[in-house]
Amino acid sequence: EIVLYGRQSTSGTYVFFRDFAVKADYSPKMRNMEGSQAIVDAVSSDKFGVGYVGVGYAVNETGQARKDIKIIPVSQTAQATAYSPLDTQAVKAGNYPIFRRIYQYLPSLPEKNSLAYKFLEFEMSEVGQKLIEKTGFYTLGEDDIKANQNLFK
Repeated sequence: EIVLYGRQSTSGTYVFFRDFAVKADYSPKMRNMEGSQAIVDAVSSDKFGVGYVGVGYAVNETGQARKDIKIIPVSQTAQATAYSPLDTQAVKAGNYPIFRRIYQYLPSLPEKNSLAYKFLEFEMSEVGQKLIEKTGFYTLGEDDIKANQNLFK
């Protein structure tokens, strides 16, 4: 029997995957884990385990696909081409169907040169984007960069 692993109900990933991919309530048999790393650890040690995590958890420290789990390609429909979440071109072109942007919410735009402002600037910088990419996540697209730059003018 397949063993399902997923996030706890307070996770944004839990809500997104339920609403976008499952489109129904999760099975009551799903084991709710405290974090994505816990899901990867459980699936890697359970030959019947299946779970979902953010793309950064599907790669190792060098950015390569982990060898201890199998990453399953996904398609929009049964007839469509399936794509891996690790296929950067497919993800950026919108061909990989399970995708969400991660937002940061602040009560207001931080004061110029405050720590929060400097942190956001760092995230958007070339160094910050390379760090995001190095951890296995996707960098900002051109539209996102322009929108953020407009906010900071």
